[in-house]
Amino acid sequence: HLLSMLLRMGYTSFALKLSRGSMFSLKVLLDGFQLWGKTILLYLMVSVMLSLWASLFSIPVSYIFSALYLAGTIDESIMFYGILIHMAVVMLIVSYRYRTAWFVLMDHPELPIRQIISQAKAINQIHRGKIFLLDLSFLPWILLSAITCGILLIWKLPYITATYAHAYNYMLEDYGKRQRHLQEFLEQQQDHLRQNKF
Repeated sequence: HLLSMLLRMGYTSFALKLSRGSMFSLKVLLDGFQLWGKTILLYLMVSVMLSLWASLFSIPVSYIFSALYLAGTIDESIMFYGILIHMAVVMLIVSYRYRTAWFVLMDHPELPIRQIISQAKAINQIHRGKIFLLDLSFLPWILLSAITCGILLIWKLPYITATYAHAYNYMLEDYGKRQRHLQEFLEQQQDHLRQNKF
């Protein structure tokens, strides 16, 4: 699992450079091994946050399922699987907050992990729905890959990863525009306050 995680990071770096038209060699596929410490730490922090969010949102649902179980409305297996499915759904939804974290790490390996996560959340803040729709568009290919025991994914993975890299570039550009607009707005407000003072 660790090896696949590091290779995934190298592939992310490859897709990012490819989407930007940068010059690179196949050595870029080993970029994940150069950042192995931060890659593992980022993976662990995201996993912990997803677990915490899932646990937090599962507390009220667990009470409901427990009450239904004690009332004899549902049996133990339905209660167990109901809570498990709910936690999985929450983790899936929350995971969209951190989807660009791996790209941010490859773009800014010098940043601390917390800042990488914060920047990832800020970049894709208003694009989570679009990322979800992009995921859905690849669902048929993923299902077909499962039927072919992953063989089809060998051909489709470069296209899928490059598409996500292009999506990240678009979100990054949009984030820059939003930041500039915010800065302009703040400057206008400061000018307005200064004018009103005098």
